[in-house]
Order: sequence, then structure tokens, then C-alpha cells
Amino acid sequence: MTDANIVKAHCNQCLRETRHFVVAVEKQEYNEENPDGSLGYWEHTYYEMLKCCGCENITLRSTLHVAGDPERRATYFPPAVTRPKPRWMSGLVGLSAPAINRALVSLFHEVYAALHAGSNRLAMMGARAIIDMVLLDKVGDQGTFAEKLSEMQKADYISRASREFLAAAIEAGHAATHRGHASNDADVNRVMDIVENLVQTVYVLETAARTLHKNTPRRSTKPPAP
Repeated sequence: MTDANIVKAHCNQCLRETRHFVVAVEKQEYNEENPDGSLGYWEHTYYEMLKCCGCENITLRSTLHVAGDPERRATYFPPAVTRPKPRWMSGLVGLSAPAINRALVSLFHEVYAALHAGSNRLAMMGARAIIDMVLLDKVGDQGTFAEKLSEMQKADYISRASREFLAAAIEAGHAATHRGHASNDADVNRVMDIVENLVQTVYVLETAARTLHKNTPRRSTKPPAP
């Protein structure tokens, strides 16, 4: 392995740019000639199989070079992960209310696919849909989002502060759905923090607390032996 065979690339396991070994590379060319026979427009695409020098994760990358454009456009497969899925998501289906949980997990996968593809509007629409699914499951169709949030607070599913956080996330989803607003990556991550917190609080932590309570030995009420 020489430095000539090492490149910097995004690693989905390390979740950052790392050194990768170039396992294989292929070049595809498209050229157009001018009337005088000289080279006019051209596109060169490099297809690389890369292996992370740290975790050894395999990635495929295509890099497009276009005549007159100094920018290199890189596309990864699988898509570059910008935000990892929460660890608790894989076990969500096994908890209570499996039907709604399966639907939530499916929608989460679609939202994360949109995130990794850079489709922030679709991700925000999906995040709003996740919130709506949770509200409908827990308090039913109570009218507007504001009314549903009010019922969630009355039922002690969320706190007053959480209600305000969710209202902000819902409004961001409204902006994407009805006004075509494209949130930046930082705002999308803020919305996802709020959405994940809601699902974890309502579905995951309750079961975790019951299991923890069951597995924790009770404090003895007997006096210590002399």
C-alpha cells in the first residue's frame, strides 16, 4: 500500500472523512470535438472502490470531472451517511403496539434515506408525518396539531417545554410542505433531535424503565443481622 493508492473519502462507519485505500478504479470518458477537430466539451467520470484504512468499510465512489468546471462532484454508494439512525430504532417493532411501530420504523427509514440523499424538504415532510403518527396513536384525531399537542401534554406524554419544541418542528415541516422551504442541514438535525426524542420518550423509555425496575433488586426492609 503506497500513498499514491490512498485518498480521503467519507466513511459511513467512522461518520467522517478518513483515509481510504483505492481497491479498484475505472475511468469513463465522454468527449465532443469542435468543427476543426480540436477537443471541445468533455466529461470524465472516475469509479472507485474504496476501503477505509481504519474500520475497513467498503464504499463505492463516482467522481465527475467536467470541462471548465474546477469543482469535482462526488457521489457515494451507499449514500454518505450524514446522521446515524438511533440505536433504539431497530428494537422498536418488538415493543408494544407493533403495528404503529412497524409503520414508524418504515417511515424513519424513508426519512433517513432522504437525509442521506440531501433531500432536506422530503426529510422535513417525513419528520412532520412521524410526529402526526405518534399524536394520532396516543390521543386520536383531536383536530389541529396544536390541539393534539395540548392533549398530549394533558395526558402527561410530553412536558410543556417538549410541547413547544414539537410545535417548532411541526412548523418547520409545514414550511417545507406548503411553502417549499429548504431547511439547512443544521435545522434538519434540530428537527430530527426533537422527533427522535418524542418517539424514544413515548415508546422506548417506558418499556426500558419497566425492564429496569423488574431487574433491579428491591431495598431490604429487614434490619441488619447482629
